[in-house]
Amino acid sequence: MTADFATSKAASQEKTLLVAIGVPASLGDTPKMGKNTVRRPRRQNPQAYIGQWIRAFGLKPAEVARAAEVNEGYLSQLISGEKKNPSVGLLMDLARAMPQPFHYTQFYQPPPDDAALKALSSIDPALLPFLKPRH
Repeated sequence: MTADFATSKAASQEKTLLVAIGVPASLGDTPKMGKNTVRRPRRQNPQAYIGQWIRAFGLKPAEVARAAEVNEGYLSQLISGEKKNPSVGLLMDLARAMPQPFHYTQFYQPPPDDAALKALSSIDPALLPFLKPRH
């Protein structure tokens, strides 16, 4: 068999196979055949409210950076939003620098606003753990 004959035989068999299984021969292989063209949306990372929590506690970013042993410039970039998606380890280090008890997952929620703090200040602190959210 010559190379030309083998090539034409293979092409002929491909078209015959497609017709045999009910696919029009005109479809054949396409450049995208077998590739997944559906793109999944990128996973959105939750926003971290690091700067807002630092301000809510009346701390200075430089103090927090030193206490958490974090580069002050990187912390500044996280606060400004220039850098996003801090690692869990970094958030844990920052949480240890906050007044305790403070869990690193609280960085994913904004701190309470002034009105909420004022309302909470009138409640006996011993009652707060027993209050349940109302829906």
